[in-house]
Amino acid sequence: MRVVMLSTSASHHPSPRGRWLPLARAATAQGIDVIFLGLHPQYHALQAHITYEAGLTIQHVAQMHVDAAGPLRGVRLYWTSLWAVFRLAKCAISFRPNVICLCKPQPINGLAAIIVQRWCGARLILDVDDDEADSHEFASMVQRLIVTWAECTIPQHASTISAASTWLLRRFGTNAIQIPNGLYPDQFVPASPNTQEFLQQRYQLPPRYLLYFGNLAMHSHGVDLLLRAFAASQSPYPLVIAGEGHDRIALQLLAEQLGIAARCLWIGQIAHTDIPALLAHAHLSIDPVPNTIAAAARFPLKICESLAQGVPVITSPIGDRASLVGDDDFLVPAGDSRALAQVLTKLSRLEFEATAFKARVQQLQWTEVGPHWLAHHRLLRDV
Repeated sequence: MRVVMLSTSASHHPSPRGRWLPLARAATAQGIDVIFLGLHPQYHALQAHITYEAGLTIQHVAQMHVDAAGPLRGVRLYWTSLWAVFRLAKCAISFRPNVICLCKPQPINGLAAIIVQRWCGARLILDVDDDEADSHEFASMVQRLIVTWAECTIPQHASTISAASTWLLRRFGTNAIQIPNGLYPDQFVPASPNTQEFLQQRYQLPPRYLLYFGNLAMHSHGVDLLLRAFAASQSPYPLVIAGEGHDRIALQLLAEQLGIAARCLWIGQIAHTDIPALLAHAHLSIDPVPNTIAAAARFPLKICESLAQGVPVITSPIGDRASLVGDDDFLVPAGDSRALAQVLTKLSRLEFEATAFKARVQQLQWTEVGPHWLAHHRLLRDV
């Protein structure tokens, strides 16, 4: 059996790295031939468009709808998107797949998947990890309508659907199963003088800190809420902010206005291989979220990774977060910076036992999650 995955993201981005490539590895471990086709934000600068990993082929086929400067606009956006549809479809057809796995129903990869389905007669399966229409800010209402159309229409062509969160499971109904994000136990490292020295040399970090890592966005990730809460808190720790996003400059200006610029350490985008070491020396991890559809639809990988490292997470009871965190002391009302400030102050004074937090995600191992995904999509039947 041959499965071709179609994604609009690059292989190093959070969703492919944290979800679709582990699922692909679970398939290759069962003897299934898997090809991951994605788009890349710096496609024309790539030295190698194809890489191989233990039976898994990873190929970037065209420019993503964003580049180093941010989202593409106007004619360039539409031309780049149409070319990406063509390239994804053409490359997928060349592999003659039995199954097309659509990595969330976006217009670009969704149209490509339908073309391949019609051309090859391949079975179409769908895996979804968020709500696209509510996750992004669009330059025009037309763009939002196109994305909304894709999310509503393209799933109707899928034979089976897997969804990361409980919220998404309710959206897709009886044709779907929940497959949460998983973890690899060996990706986490204990805190040690070596990890501390590594963080100090590479990122100039102190021995202990509060941590936010992820997209630097206000609409979808509430980083501005975190800055306001941190300014009102009495935490003795600095706040490390790891990641990039189109709101970074605005957020840095907000930190200056709040008088906390000297207490915030902006370390930019980091390699995903550095995340375990970064977490190993964090006192707390913070996941500030607004009460939105996008927040409810996600099964946050950053919470899973933090807990697996033994680091407690402060977040809000939106979507699956309450069941993941499992302790009301770490939950604050969404959008309430004052409540978040109080919890930051309180929990900064406490010490925690890592074992209890690791136990919260012990069942989220890819060795357990992967087989459920394979079975639901009937990927083992013809092997």
